[in-house]
Amino acid sequence: MKKLVFICCNCIWLLFGCDTQANNHTQVRNSYNALSYPEFIPNDKVIVKQVFISYIPTNDTSIKTVIEANQQGLITKVIAADEIDNVNVDYSSKSIDYQNQNFSLNLDKHDNITTMIDNNRQSIVEFNYDKFGQLINKTDNTTLESIITSFNYVNNKLVSRSQASEGSCWLAQFFYNKSGWLIESVMASNHDATDSCPEPN
Repeated sequence: MKKLVFICCNCIWLLFGCDTQANNHTQVRNSYNALSYPEFIPNDKVIVKQVFISYIPTNDTSIKTVIEANQQGLITKVIAADEIDNVNVDYSSKSIDYQNQNFSLNLDKHDNITTMIDNNRQSIVEFNYDKFGQLINKTDNTTLESIITSFNYVNNKLVSRSQASEGSCWLAQFFYNKSGWLIESVMASNHDATDSCPEPN
């Protein structure tokens, strides 16, 4: 089985957070999962700014990622190494810059994103939640092929995320220590993970 184990080497974390525990951790987790940053979900506190500098020994380079959040812990900005991954979310105006495009947002009463809508009023990205309020599916039509991402949880922790488009599939698995901190993520590609991937429409 072809697997890639993602280990952050010489990673510097600069965290600026609130002292109080987040009472809306499901919504915080949804925000990070919806925008494809599950590895950086805060464990138990609202963190308003995170800076990650990861060293990649294979090509001797560093990658910097900055994630900013509001006082509720929901992502408002991502500054990534690749410009296409930058994100700006404005919950008051219900708009988002995502994948180098601007969309309007539909939000539920908890500020979970339910749809991203383009200028033609077409739903381009859709999100579905279970009865516990957890994000379980994301359908992204910002590219030529629809990408369907499914999320699986155990004890309120994301344990796997499968991502499928026509002809390809990725399955990411997440492992935690006894304190609930993420310690490892493993990704399997293509046919190795096909059985665990959702069926594309």
